[in-house]
Amino acid sequence: MNVFPVAMRSSFFATAALLFVGLVSSARAQTQAIPYQGKLFQDGRPANGSYDLRYSLFNSATLPTPVATLDQAAQGVTNGFFSTALDFGPLGVVWDGRDYWLEVLVRTNNSTAGFESLGGRRALLPVPYALFAGKAGELVGTVGNAKLASGIDAGKITTGDLAAARLSVGTGHTLTGVGASIAGGQQNTVSGDYSFLGGGFGNTNSGQGSFLGGGYGNTVSGVLSLLGGGDRNTVSGPYSFLGGGQLNTSSGNHSFLGAGALNTASGNESFLGGGSDNTASGGYSFLGGGYGNTNSGDYSFLGAGYGNTNGGYYSFLGGGSGNTASGPGSFLGGGSGNTVSGYVSFLGGGERNTASGRYSFLGGGQVNTASGNLSFLGGGYGNTNGGEYSFLGGGIGNTNSGDYSFLGGGYLNSNRGDYSFLGGGYLNTASGESSFLGGGDRNTVSGPYSFLGGGFGNTNSGQGSFLGAGALNTASGNKSFL
Repeated sequence: MNVFPVAMRSSFFATAALLFVGLVSSARAQTQAIPYQGKLFQDGRPANGSYDLRYSLFNSATLPTPVATLDQAAQGVTNGFFSTALDFGPLGVVWDGRDYWLEVLVRTNNSTAGFESLGGRRALLPVPYALFAGKAGELVGTVGNAKLASGIDAGKITTGDLAAARLSVGTGHTLTGVGASIAGGQQNTVSGDYSFLGGGFGNTNSGQGSFLGGGYGNTVSGVLSLLGGGDRNTVSGPYSFLGGGQLNTSSGNHSFLGAGALNTASGNESFLGGGSDNTASGGYSFLGGGYGNTNSGDYSFLGAGYGNTNGGYYSFLGGGSGNTASGPGSFLGGGSGNTVSGYVSFLGGGERNTASGRYSFLGGGQVNTASGNLSFLGGGYGNTNGGEYSFLGGGIGNTNSGDYSFLGGGYLNSNRGDYSFLGGGYLNTASGESSFLGGGDRNTVSGPYSFLGGGFGNTNSGQGSFLGAGALNTASGNKSFL
């Protein structure tokens, strides 16, 4: 705000502030109003009422004729204060870069007397030229070749537009695409129609309607594809996206590759977030990142991790290291060295576990195997559940191979009989069909439909026989009771 006193003439004087704001309109012919505020005194006191004000704009401090005049009748004044807007004409006609002076005159409203000047002409400070800089005035109307930077090829300029709508800025470029542009850099090539290359060095954009932001040695050939920048990246898939990074390739239709290094998104509609040495080749697949991961299953998900492979369609692999999910519709949560190959099978995690049975479940642990269809293995170490519809809770070194069998846990137990039950214990064996062995130590049940409650070193081999417990007992007769 520039406030200045105005000298008194007759019975009026004023203080005023000119507030110039650079509100440049998008329409060249539209006029620009300048806010004006002041305080008017009459007979030494703040004025009240209505007054006629005249504003005269001059382009000289002495020449008598103004370039524009505004009369504002019945201007309201309260306690001396008043405000208005001065509109002297369109931008470029009045505000054209020259110096200007403003003179304000006043009289009582409806008076037949002449106007009284409030202090004569005052030079306008440079603030108004936020509306119209002196150099900007040269851009109104036709722009001559002399006004163009040397980096723009004047031979492509015609009346009012660019020949073939091409624009090249920078040095050493090759621009042949219709409607294409190169915004900067060096030795870039654009041959795709309506494509854009922002800058950088040694980049090539040949895809129609595609975008290459910059960087070094990048190549875009896919139609309507986008490459943000980076180093030696390639986008060849139509409608594909590659954000940046190094030596990445996005070749799938509608594929997305965020960044990173040495990544490849070749699956149609695939997504690869970043990382290093990752590959997303499955259609509609997702690979979040990590290192050395491969997601080749259609509609599959691989979160991240190291050295993981997801090849099953509709399969899920969360992360970890060295894991493989190849079963269709399978789930592998993470861990290390785990494998899920069964159809719609589940492996939660752990280390070196394998779930190969169809619809099988393996919760975790180490070196466990669930190979039976519709089998369940909770966890533990070195356990194997190979029977169909079988259950193995956990423990160490246990084997459950009978169909519809149950082995609760323990250590080095074996349940081989169909429909058999082995609760737990140590070195127990249940091989008889529909047999029951509750637990204990080194007990054996081989007779079908037989029962051994527990104990130590007991053997029940008779069909339909019963041995309660104890030590070193043997029930070998059919339907015997011990």
